Amino acid sequence: MMGYITLLCWFGILLPQQDPDAALIRKLDAVEPGTRLAAAEDLAKLGPAVEKWLHKKVGSGSASRQRSLLLTAALLATEDSWEIIEKEARRGRRPEASRAYALMLYGAFHPEAGKVAAKDWRRGNSDFECSCLLAGLLARKGSLDLDGFHAIVDRKGTDRQKSLLAMLDCVHGRIASVSGEAGMVRGFQLLSTLIYGPQAVSALTASDLGKGLPEIWAMAALRQPGRDLNALKGMPLGGESGAVCFALREIEMDQRQAAFNFMNQRITSDPAASWLWGEAGDLGLDLRRAVDAKLTASEMAGLLRLALRNFDSAEEFAKLRVLAARAALAGRADDPKERWQAALMLALAGDVEDHPWFKQALENGTAEGRSKLQPLWLLASRKLDPGVARSQWLSNWSRDLGAGSVGFLDREGPRWVALSLVSGTLAARESENLQGFEEHFENKLDHSLTDEFYADLATFLASSHYRFHLR
Repeated sequence: MMGYITLLCWFGILLPQQDPDAALIRKLDAVEPGTRLAAAEDLAKLGPAVEKWLHKKVGSGSASRQRSLLLTAALLATEDSWEIIEKEARRGRRPEASRAYALMLYGAFHPEAGKVAAKDWRRGNSDFECSCLLAGLLARKGSLDLDGFHAIVDRKGTDRQKSLLAMLDCVHGRIASVSGEAGMVRGFQLLSTLIYGPQAVSALTASDLGKGLPEIWAMAALRQPGRDLNALKGMPLGGESGAVCFALREIEMDQRQAAFNFMNQRITSDPAASWLWGEAGDLGLDLRRAVDAKLTASEMAGLLRLALRNFDSAEEFAKLRVLAARAALAGRADDPKERWQAALMLALAGDVEDHPWFKQALENGTAEGRSKLQPLWLLASRKLDPGVARSQWLSNWSRDLGAGSVGFLDREGPRWVALSLVSGTLAARESENLQGFEEHFENKLDHSLTDEFYADLATFLASSHYRFHLR
């Protein structure tokens, strides 16, 4: 997806060279890792105007500040900022937390990452650092030297490295398998069933693989033989049990619509509702609804996934919702997210009557608001290239709403990576999402269990900046 900085360049409103505000700089050393990440984001929003200051400050200050500055450099995504990441990701004499973090960012963002496996592998000084590189590459777009990585990892790689590489294979459309009892391996075997390619597992196998792992992984894994509508009627569907929505793939085609309608009455809260609607969109089901019903994020998620496969049908169903969307934008909705979803609905419907609203919103909006609205306006006016560009935007908008199996993997994939890298540390023990799985994710760590580096790493993995390269 086009970055915020790039979109600002479209409008020519980037600021001249400047030093950041002192209060913002202080946040780079904040106690909370989330505050540090937010400060890095705010620095990056200054664009190339901050590059001169950034180059001066890299290499000085606290370790936490340095990691924040590395993230700023990665988010800037300019030639000069790539130099900062590449330099920090070079191999040293011993493992270093700064290098491990840089390798994660290098793999996820740098345009040259992963193109020459042997060269990049030499950057790491330990199993952990090389695992950070592989984990970063899971979020990178573009081709990778997967055969080169296999030539290295298949011979002497750890379970962690082999599992990360197998997941890389999957997200790049290659069949992959890993054997073993480690939680990292079993987690891969479950989560990879939600990516095109790997074979579905039986209910019994899923139960065995899921022992000691997040229950939702086994619940979402595809199973054979497939369940039917009657089986669904006897299953719990509330809360995280909503992950059974992926059973839609197993159900006979003539029963899928009825199964979706049944589950839609019982799975009503996110994230599971967006998984359900996204899955229905991916399967091309009928997503019509009452004209006067209130808009929901889950319905928008389903329509976006449907639009990737059948744009005309998604447009037709979106037109059934324009009255509710117009009402939300007329001031009846105070929630910015609800207003954004309403604008997205109108863009998908493509009604000429709504063009004046988009033009006025672009004219009166803030720089950040205009950067978000511009692609919506292009879609609404049907000026967005119907090929790769439209698909990319539709995919990213659907992922922002947590749609379908991709939305599930955006949530659980980073948790799998985080467990492989920080399990057993203080950061993991303090995270509700990561605690309790240490026994099954025992891996060698390079640094003290209390090192704040692990908190920054876990926070980055849980952020919107890290998600598997999926469509």
